[in-house]
Amino acid sequence: MQRKTLLQYVGSLLALAGVVFVGSRINAYSSQIDLRSFDAPTWILVVGLMVVYAAGSVLLGFAWWRLLHAIGCASTALWAVRTYGISQLSKYVPGNVFHLAGRQALAMAIGLPAGKVAKTALTELALISVAGATYGLIVLPVVVPKVPVGIGIVLFLCGVLFIGIFTGRVFNRYITKAYLYQTGFLLLSGLVFLVVMLITTEVVISFETAVGVIGAYIVAWLAGLVTPGAPAGIGVRELVLVFLIGSVFSESEIIMSIVMARLVTIGGDLLFWIFSMHMMKNVSRTIDNPTSNIP
Repeated sequence: MQRKTLLQYVGSLLALAGVVFVGSRINAYSSQIDLRSFDAPTWILVVGLMVVYAAGSVLLGFAWWRLLHAIGCASTALWAVRTYGISQLSKYVPGNVFHLAGRQALAMAIGLPAGKVAKTALTELALISVAGATYGLIVLPVVVPKVPVGIGIVLFLCGVLFIGIFTGRVFNRYITKAYLYQTGFLLLSGLVFLVVMLITTEVVISFETAVGVIGAYIVAWLAGLVTPGAPAGIGVRELVLVFLIGSVFSESEIIMSIVMARLVTIGGDLLFWIFSMHMMKNVSRTIDNPTSNIP
């Protein structure tokens, strides 16, 4: 019982540390934006984007839930999403690993095997890296202007289909579903950034440019993810975005959009944490029927 309580405290303390760092990030980013330049409807839209991003983050919780099932650790979707949401803020703590440590501690506190839970973390990172890399296909028209945007979209869809079939046959259907949840989250995050750019820039964005912006943002997100020591990819993603879409937008417009997007994603992560904290405190784990709740 003492070990269980200690692990719960460790997971909760790491989450609280994330809250502290999120607060410092919000303060830093808000000082870089003239908040008075945005009217009430714009702020309503920004808050709406935070809510959308928070809702999209639930997909990552579902993905982790499916990865737990893939290795034989049965749990309910509610428990997995709640645990994921509580620990997720710790990614802002320098080191970029504390959200994984917090999730590990909370999972071990309810008796899940340490080795298997650690395996899900590694699998999750590998799988979402593959999902992010797939979006690189729709950035081809940005890097190689002679490639039509339609070709990039078709290649992307073929890539998703291939990876879905491959993971289902080589591994199992839970891995495939986790990959699809992650792919959906990345698409939603790219769309959120696109809306932010529409808010903060005066450039008329065509369909081709919009697709390129979405793909560029996801590729930049992936670059931040795989960079060791960058808390939540801060710094790395900005650099990649300027490189990829700098020919379409001015650097000042890109930086403004990046800062606003940071506020949106941090606010979304904070809302996800609040939602997770207020979920059922005693979410029961289902062993007999682990595939209940979400198909």
